[in-house]
Amino acid sequence: MASSRFRRTMLLLGVPLIAVVTAGALALTGFWSPTPKCPPIIEHPEWTVARRWNEVLLNAIRRDVPAPTVHARNLFHTSAAMWDAWAAFDETAAGIFVDEKHSARDVTAARNEAISYAAFRVLESRYLDSIGAVDTIPEFDRLMEALWRDYRSASHSSRHTDRMKPRGTPIPTMNRSTLPSSSMLRGRP
Repeated sequence: MASSRFRRTMLLLGVPLIAVVTAGALALTGFWSPTPKCPPIIEHPEWTVARRWNEVLLNAIRRDVPAPTVHARNLFHTSAAMWDAWAAFDETAAGIFVDEKHSARDVTAARNEAISYAAFRVLESRYLDSIGAVDTIPEFDRLMEALWRDYRSASHSSRHTDRMKPRGTPIPTMNRSTLPSSSMLRGRP
């Protein structure tokens, strides 16, 4: 009788003690975290500008709330914006949202710059209010800084409205009525 009482007492004390110790260990190790850590983007010289923007977009998705339809739209709109920027410098390519045509002496450099600004504008507007914005927006800024050192010196009205336009390279502008706002994509009016 005493041994069964001892077992019951040990079970009643042991199970909560094990749970507390396990929870404490998990909390100390950071097993779960509200903002997942994204792998750093290692410099890959063989990557295109579009691939670099896709990588930071994937990091933004990792940090944000799981919302497959929202993220699918963001992936599509970013890809479409980058395509439109690329197509602006090709006589035969048709844009998805924009059909403006431009020319430049160095078409590759102009395309890369246009792609960067197009992706930057879409991504910044979409992830400005996201859960991981504290890490995501600076990552967008760091990539722009790495690609276009003087991007901050371009004229703009305010930090997060009509974002910077590079000097000398025309950027196709999307009609704001074509794309839904980030608040509409998140189900808010």
